[in-house]
Amino acid sequence: MSRIIVYVSGGNVQDVLSDQPGSEVMIVDYDNEKELTSKARAFRPVACNPPYFEHTVAGLEN
Repeated sequence: MSRIIVYVSGGNVQDVLSDQPGSEVMIVDYDNEKELTSKARAFRPVACNPPYFEHTVAGLEN
């Protein structure tokens, strides 16, 4: 299993994909979090789609 943290500032994350089942991601969105407040952060399962992942790596996605 792998765990990934994605930091977002000034943009949107459209999707997070993995080529391995069991991966998890935590999105840290600085644009929508207020300073000095408790953050509701947790790891969530990542979509596993090996064929689409390989198409994206090869630059063949639609």
